[in-house]
Amino acid sequence: MIQRLQLQSFRSYSQLIIDINKPFVVFSGPNGAGKTNVLEAISLFTPGRGLRKAELLELQQLESTSPWAASITVNGYSLGTGVSDVGLKKRLWHLNQEPLKSQKILNDILRLFWLTPETDRLFLDTPSVRRHFIDRMIFVLWPEHAAVLKAYEHSTKERLRLLEMNADAAWISNVEENIVSTGIQMQKNRSSFLELLPLDESLKASMRGAAELLETEDDAKTII
Repeated sequence: MIQRLQLQSFRSYSQLIIDINKPFVVFSGPNGAGKTNVLEAISLFTPGRGLRKAELLELQQLESTSPWAASITVNGYSLGTGVSDVGLKKRLWHLNQEPLKSQKILNDILRLFWLTPETDRLFLDTPSVRRHFIDRMIFVLWPEHAAVLKAYEHSTKERLRLLEMNADAAWISNVEENIVSTGIQMQKNRSSFLELLPLDESLKASMRGAAELLETEDDAKTII
């Protein structure tokens, strides 16, 4: 649980300290009061660019001469992030007052998931947007899913680059094998996660696509 949030020159806040001693917290206030800014600050303590996917310069309070910074105390850890000077585009991290060497540890300290009004577009946008939404939920339970997605995306980009270069067929084949293996693992993670949700069986059945059917066929062949 988060015990404290502290902000400096962040969005609409010149200084803010929130001490938390309850398992549930509700923020209320008129539009523009800064509620979302608080949530965005908390969301920065996950790998990536946070709730709004904002550029670092957008986080700086207007006309402030102090660089923006945010810190939280959570489960006995003190995490801090920000920039060393106004206008810089390099983000710094600290864990217990020491430089953080890798963001991979963030998911071990704090696992976050958020739902916002933008989520309504899930029903209007492309299937890839809905898959990304599911992936964010999976990260909370299984942080290693992020590494699988990253490896899959890297391999697909590498394959395109090799095809444009007319590279050796064996080289391309090796990359395609990586695409298949990471793609299968990615789909297994998604299927396993969906099985955890309290969905109607008919809805679960409609979610079964080609990858799940092929997996079932392979299992059947193995049993035979």
